[in-house]
Amino acid sequence: MPKISRFGMITVLIPFMSVMVVYIQEIHNWTNFRRNIEEFINFLC
Repeated sequence: MPKISRFGMITVLIPFMSVMVVYIQEIHNWTNFRRNIEEFINFLC
């Protein structure tokens, strides 16, 4: 039983971790994107 539950935990954790990594990268890209837009607006003004 412990081996089955541990295997189930791993199969659930691997996709969750990959989704979290992609989510964090998306947030990081969005913050950089907003910073670039703010710098561009400041440059225009």
